[in-house]
Amino acid sequence: MAADNVVLDCSNVTAVYDLGYNVKVRAVDNVSLTVRRGEIVGLAGESGCGKTTLMRTIYRDVTPPLKVVSGVVRLQAKDGEVTDIYQVSESELKKLRARVISYIPQGSMSVLNPTSRVRSAFLEVFQKYGEVGKDEALRLVKARLKELGLRESILASYPHQLSGGMRQRTVIALATIMNPSIVLADEPTSALDVVYQRGVVEMIQNIRNMFGTSFIVVSHDMGLHYQVSDRIAIMYAGKIIEVGRTDDVFREPLHPYTEGLINSLPRIGGPKRLEGLSGLPPSLANPPPGCRFHPRCPYRMERCLVEEPPSFKVRGREVACWLMEAK
Repeated sequence: MAADNVVLDCSNVTAVYDLGYNVKVRAVDNVSLTVRRGEIVGLAGESGCGKTTLMRTIYRDVTPPLKVVSGVVRLQAKDGEVTDIYQVSESELKKLRARVISYIPQGSMSVLNPTSRVRSAFLEVFQKYGEVGKDEALRLVKARLKELGLRESILASYPHQLSGGMRQRTVIALATIMNPSIVLADEPTSALDVVYQRGVVEMIQNIRNMFGTSFIVVSHDMGLHYQVSDRIAIMYAGKIIEVGRTDDVFREPLHPYTEGLINSLPRIGGPKRLEGLSGLPPSLANPPPGCRFHPRCPYRMERCLVEEPPSFKVRGREVACWLMEAK
């Protein structure tokens, strides 16, 4: 890691689902991404483009048929120690989780045990990763809930007794209780109405501001990314095709796919009929040659059909599109 403030350096990572019979789905294909300390990075794209697989790969939650075939994932703890997550033992990996990196998977009910009170989930984290007794752990949990504006009474509740929004905020508090450097949040507002979504967004921003925690927020909801993220990475067919400051990307999307995503957002005073992207994402088991977006791209050239574009640096952004070569 060249920069002291970089907490995650994901470099040239490729991960495949090996389904046998020579069928390999390249869900993450030569992806590089960095996250700085205290930064919220949005990861956007249609369903099936590889966002969740990338998060699992960064977290080293890799079980067959998923395999990581190349690349490096480095993490920097708050004390400055840098670790390659694929070069440590299982016992060392356990120490990294929660203290350096934490993961919130899709669906808060999958995190909380439906047969146990919420208190048990927090105490279990301290039992696994902490060095304090039960009474001190409970004191720390109550103090953290107060800092985050959550009621202490939720600790005595079962998950089904909490609203969807409260469950999700509880899961975020659980994922950050050990003050990790970075949290991977996969669809943290899915299935929530706009009121609860706002509460989750504010909680993520407050944790970043209070503790300097970095986040990668995964969502196909571009509106959410505009609200919460400092930078945004656009993923398509297993590849990151544009990265830049969120305001810049929304004001002037440079990749045609990003342009299509943003133009599909409803706007006050905008056209009554919105035009979505034509076609469907390609199969990751047999992606098209050249640029993977070319079958759907209104600006495609002959070159796009046969040559995969590199990532061009344009106005502080990285864009994988041949249209950017001359800019």
